[in-house]
Amino acid sequence: GFAPNGNEVNDNSGDSANEDGDNVIRICTTASIAITKDGTYQDTNNDGITNVGDVVSYNFVITNTGNVTLTNVTVTDINAVIAGVSIPTLGVGATDSTTFSGYHTITQNDINKGFVYNWATANSKDPKDNPVTHTSTDPTPCTSCPKDPECPDCTITPLTKSIIQATNDTFSVTQCSIPEEIRNALSNDLLNGVVANPADLKFKLLTALGQYIKIDEQGNITFIKGVAAGQYSFDYQICEAVNPTNCSTATITINVAGIDSVTITVPENQSPCNADTTLVDLFSFLPQGTPTNGTWVDTDNTGRLNANIFDPFGISISPVNTYHFEYKIAGDCPRSIFLVMDINDDCKVLPCKTIIIHNAFSSNEDGRNDYFQIENLEDNDCYRNIRLEVFNRWGVLVFEKDNYNNQGNAFRGYSEGRTTINKREGLPTGTYFYILSYETVDGLGQAQNVKKDGYLYLIK
Repeated sequence: GFAPNGNEVNDNSGDSANEDGDNVIRICTTASIAITKDGTYQDTNNDGITNVGDVVSYNFVITNTGNVTLTNVTVTDINAVIAGVSIPTLGVGATDSTTFSGYHTITQNDINKGFVYNWATANSKDPKDNPVTHTSTDPTPCTSCPKDPECPDCTITPLTKSIIQATNDTFSVTQCSIPEEIRNALSNDLLNGVVANPADLKFKLLTALGQYIKIDEQGNITFIKGVAAGQYSFDYQICEAVNPTNCSTATITINVAGIDSVTITVPENQSPCNADTTLVDLFSFLPQGTPTNGTWVDTDNTGRLNANIFDPFGISISPVNTYHFEYKIAGDCPRSIFLVMDINDDCKVLPCKTIIIHNAFSSNEDGRNDYFQIENLEDNDCYRNIRLEVFNRWGVLVFEKDNYNNQGNAFRGYSEGRTTINKREGLPTGTYFYILSYETVDGLGQAQNVKKDGYLYLIK
């Protein structure tokens, strides 16, 4: 610079204004290293049993966590055999996961404990040849395993191999029911015989998914609208979280049904009668939950359908008594339900058939006309309290029977009188007189007592 009088002024640099010399800038350096140790039980003979001589294999990950380069990086472990040469240099932020590995041979003492507790040490040098070390931590700690109070950061490897079982799943849905999450595919998978906690499992899908079906890492299955009808299968694997080599596989099968029409036949005991004035609600025959905003179609054009109400009174049941209806449901899932319904006349009061009396028969037991036949007595709704009396030409009672019919107690020409004629005695050929009495109803449903009489000719 220049002084006020114009003279040039200068000075050499230094740590102070009165001192000339080199400036010194101090840079803070931090040397640090980290190591993780992950253990996996290996069933060396695959017998499913933990034996002396099986091994726990270890994987090491070493990271330079400081801001200076580390050299001569090694791993030591007092309870495992270590493989791998030293790392000459490990740059700032660099990670090495392949140089070192190790294994521990299982002893009876390990089996008795049920676990192997172990740690390793990463060793290195900083640029000033100072030692830099770190004790290992477990990247996948066993949260359910008991900790060793003398080694809280130890890698814990459980030795008991859990029994893991992935169970096949089958789901059935229709195209109309999507999108919809069905349920979790892990819900029936077992660990040691009980339904597994999803947190104890690692789920992996082994089959590629399509566009319309999604399965996430928790095993949740979700459909996307547009999935085609058909069967879809997906293989998956579950592994024990604390023992990733202990795995099981299963298959998820999904059946997607198309939108098919449904035909419902009204049960016979619910069929309406054409003599009944009661109106029929066709909705009563449809499945519960069917939308009620659809449209009914009178397929056979009966003219008896008003919206969902059908009037069967007076409808013809001849030559056919079967009628068809269609219920159309619109919306996102258009479909039809077809209803088939028979109409009967079971409730109709039919007139009584006329009593017909055949006044001659032969009692020779040749299988033809062997008894006194009175037609239509079997109609118990029309004829009750039937009594028959038969007299010979002298007025002697030779046969009498209450609740008479043409089967078990028909008059076959044998005497069953109470007086002069012996019972079960065959009567001679000749003319006899009968009196038939019974109760019936007239056209108004009123009870009537009726008596019919006439002559009867018996041929031997």
